[in-house]
Order: sequence, then C-alpha cells, then structure tokens
Amino acid sequence: MEQQNTRGETLYNAIFPQHPELAIKLTGMLLELPVPVLDQMMQDEKLLSAGLQKALNTLQDSTEKWQDINKCLFEFVQGDVDSDSTDSLGDQLYDLVDIHNTGHSEKITGMLLEMGQNEVKKLVSDLQLLEQRIQIAQDALELKMSDERKMSNSSDFDDAKEKLGEKVFEQIEKIDPQNCACITGMVLELDPSAIQMLLTDRLALHIAVEKAQAVLSQSATPNSGLANDEDGSELDTESEKIGEELYCYVSNTKYSEHASRITGMLLEMPHSRLAELLKSPEELNGKIEIAASALKDD
Repeated sequence: MEQQNTRGETLYNAIFPQHPELAIKLTGMLLELPVPVLDQMMQDEKLLSAGLQKALNTLQDSTEKWQDINKCLFEFVQGDVDSDSTDSLGDQLYDLVDIHNTGHSEKITGMLLEMGQNEVKKLVSDLQLLEQRIQIAQDALELKMSDERKMSNSSDFDDAKEKLGEKVFEQIEKIDPQNCACITGMVLELDPSAIQMLLTDRLALHIAVEKAQAVLSQSATPNSGLANDEDGSELDTESEKIGEELYCYVSNTKYSEHASRITGMLLEMPHSRLAELLKSPEELNGKIEIAASALKDD
C-alpha cells in the first residue's frame, strides 16, 4: 500500500506541470496499469509521455468505458515491455487467473499455457476472452475431479467387497469344499451388512449355505418338488410335522431348555435338508450344537 502511494505521488508530480486540471484523473488511470509496466513507465519519460497522450485521447471520447481505457493503455505499453519470454508471460497470466479466486490458479494457468504463446498473449490483452477461457478450464477441472472421486469411491467399494469375498470363501470352504466357489458367489449377492452378519453368526452362515446348496440341488434336478409346490396345504402339513419331530428331538438333548429357539433356528433350513437330518442323528446333533453355540454368543 505504501509503495502504491509512493508511485501515485511520483506520477502526480510528473503529470501536474503539464496537465494540472487532469493530473488526478490521469494519475488514477495510469495507476490501474500492472506494476511492472507502471515502474518502467516511471523510469522512461518517452514512454510516460506516450501513455499520457493515449490516456488524454481516450478521455476525449465520452463513449469509452473505464475498462476499455485500461485495456487500451495496457495494449499500448505492452508493446514496449519485454514479455516475449514464456516465464514472463506465464507470470502475467497467473496473476490474472488468480484474481478470479477459482482455487485452481496453477492448474488453470498451466492448461491455458498449453494453448501456445500467441494465444496466451491474446488472453492477457483481452480480459473478457480470458474470463471465458478460465470458466471453460474450471468446468473441465471440476468434471475431471468429479470423475476421479467416483472412480475412487468405486475402487474402494470393489476392494472392500473383494476382501469380504475372501473371508466368506474361507468360511464356506470349511462347510462345503466342493461347492464353495458357487455358494460364495451366491452369498456375495447379498447386501454387505447381511454378509457381515453371516461372518459373525455361525449358524446363520450354515443356514445360508444350506439354502444355497438346496438351490444348487434344485437347479440340477429342476422337476423335483413340483408336486409339493402345487399343494400349499401339503407343504404346511409337512412343515408342521418336521417342526414337531425336531422339537421332540431337541427336547431330549441337554439343550432342552432352549428347545423352542433351537427348533425355530433349524426350521430356517430347507425341509428336504431337515428330513435328511432327522434320519441322521449324528449330523443333526452337530447342527444343534452350532445353534446352541450361537445362542451362547448372543
């Protein structure tokens, strides 16, 4: 701020002897120029005189806007300033881009510099065109970042699902080594929260595997069970009968106090599988042990 005041005083003192009535106006106009241009003008009387003449001519045109005044002055002086170097041009462009507060000044400047030196010179001298290019670059950047965020989220989800799949496969392989791959694929169709529950609930996982095995079995023999499906009452009767047999069996084990809950848990399994278990006490006892263990964990 102090340097700006010093420049203003120096300019005013140089302008006042020749144009006392317009000294303040002309000083204000010249102070709108970029600092490097202004400093060079203050050191070069010829350049200052030419700049003042340009400003005076502009003032005489009542239709000229202030923005156009700055533009004309800037274009006039620019020809005398060594701005051909890429670094100098890049610095000027960055300063102009940074004024727009996009939050991506460096990236946008880099994008605009790729257009070539001649195009960049046009942007530096045409503020309206520059603003349009900045908006286009900003839109492109935001679209790119949005796509990157989507890809990142998708990648994170895929990684999490892959890790979850590995854990599920390890557990299912212990239950059904032969069909573990197919069953894992079926289980992974569930919501992640449901899969997590299966990993923490041994009985629920066993039941899910049993259901998947039943589906695989039915797909191998598609006509099986059609007779029962056609008669809902027969299915209900069968379910009730199996439930009673299971309850009686569990009631005669050491887990009789939890017979109702264990029976309910076992009834989640396919009826065909339960019928097989009732014919195999040893295997049924294993399922009861799993159910009882799950109850203890609760």
